[in-house]
Order: sequence, then structure tokens, then C-alpha cells
Amino acid sequence: MVSVDDIFVSTKAQESLINKILGSLSDENCVIKIIQRGSFATGKEDRASDVDLLFVVEDDCYEKFLEGLNEKLKSAIDLVFNEGWIDTIVPNFGGIGFVYLAKDMDKLIQLDLYVTPKQNSAKILKLEEKRIIYSRYEYSLGEYAKKNVKDFKCINKQFIKNNLDQEFQIIFEVLLVIEMYAKHIYRGHTMLSCKYRYLCIESLARFLRYVHTPEKVGYLMYDWNHDFKNINDPIVKQFERNIQLIDIYSEEQVFTLIRIFKKIMLEHFSNNQREQYYEAINFVEEYIG
Repeated sequence: MVSVDDIFVSTKAQESLINKILGSLSDENCVIKIIQRGSFATGKEDRASDVDLLFVVEDDCYEKFLEGLNEKLKSAIDLVFNEGWIDTIVPNFGGIGFVYLAKDMDKLIQLDLYVTPKQNSAKILKLEEKRIIYSRYEYSLGEYAKKNVKDFKCINKQFIKNNLDQEFQIIFEVLLVIEMYAKHIYRGHTMLSCKYRYLCIESLARFLRYVHTPEKVGYLMYDWNHDFKNINDPIVKQFERNIQLIDIYSEEQVFTLIRIFKKIMLEHFSNNQREQYYEAINFVEEYIG
């Protein structure tokens, strides 16, 4: 019989995921350190905790490591999507952050993964709440010759430009913040539930903007009334009714937002477009249910 602790406290699924990532990526010659942060680094983890890993890699293979990251992860763990969301809100540690949704032991796990070149790793090494879980060798930042400094900002910008599929990023963001909204409701974190409710609404609004007015860029929430007042799509009206609900932290609203999300997909995307997203959406919906 499965115990209550196994359901609500056990972190076996996350530990399994971490071990698979370590087994696959730590054998890369360019990986210098793998650092854990977040609740697992501070001993405050629970069943809903994210896996938060920082990779420090050799400068001369940083670009190659980024390009091969998705394939390497796919060979090691079971990803809900075959690629990650490029994290635009993570603190700048001198590299690029990604968020993946993964499955292990039939559990849904959020994987936050950040990659930085050795030369830019000072901020990571200074983090107080960190735990080094792999180290190929020790080094100091004083090793680097300033005249050999690479422009990693240019590498990051070029990588993002080459890999930024707008549709995927928008859809993954909706799914991601819905999962995080549900997580904080179940944990009883009222303020964080409030924060992620807003992020859910904002990301769904951005998705509706992408569907109805794709020519508009730089979307801001205060443009909503002006831009959507003449759009009579019933899904838009349902969305507007939903965000007026008084009970803003209800589990039911999470599933209402998912239903709106799926309706948009059904009404405005072809079968082929939907297929690549529906399996992931259904898995998240089933899991948080």
C-alpha cells in the first residue's frame, strides 16, 4: 500500500530524475560543475519541489553544449515536450536558463536548468544557497586571461534567435504557469497562488493575442479592452468571465483555465498543430487533477 508520506512528501521521483541527469551529463568533458539550488539545496524539498540545476561548462564548448542540450536530455529523461522554455525571468547568472517539464515514476517534475560558461560563473559560485553535486576539478576565476574573454552575450543572443519558436514558447509558458498555480494552491501558499493566478491570466491573454492579433507585438495587459472589444469569439468572452471570479485560489479555476486553453487550441489550430501539444496538456491536466 502507498503511504501518505509517499504521495505528499516523497521526493523519490525528483531524486531519480537528478540521478539520470547526472549519469548522462556529468560524463561530458566540457562539464566542470553541476550545482543544485532551491529547496533541494537547503533541505526544504517536498513532493512538489522543482529540480533546480546550474551547469558550469568550459568556455570553448559552451555554444556546442547549448545546441546539444535538448537531445542529451531526451536521451536521459522523459520530457513532456522535446525542448525547453527559454527562461526570460530567471536571474542573470551569465548564461541561459531553460525550464523543462519531465516525467519520472509517473510524476510530473519541473526542471529548471541553467548553463553558464566557466568565465561567467562568478555569480553562481558566490551563491550562498547552493550545493555542488558534481565537480570535475576545482578552479578559480583568476585563471582567465582578460585578453581571451569571449563575448558570451553575442553567443546567447544568437542561440536564442536561432531557437526561439514563438508559438512553442507561448504555449509552453501557459502550461508551465498553470502547473505552478496548481502547485501553490495545493501547498496553501496564498500569496504565491495570487501571483501565479495573474501569470496564468497574463500568459493566456498573450496566447489569445497570438491567435487573434498576431501582428501585434509587445503585448501589455492594459491593451486588452482596446484590442479585444470588437472580437466576438466566445472563448474570449469565457476568458473575461473567468478572470472576474471571486474565488481566485480555487482548484476549479485551474481546470477552467485549462479548458479555455484547450478550446483555443481546438478552435484555432489544425489537427497536426494540436497533436504536438495535446499529449503534454493532457498529461499536466491529469497529473494536477
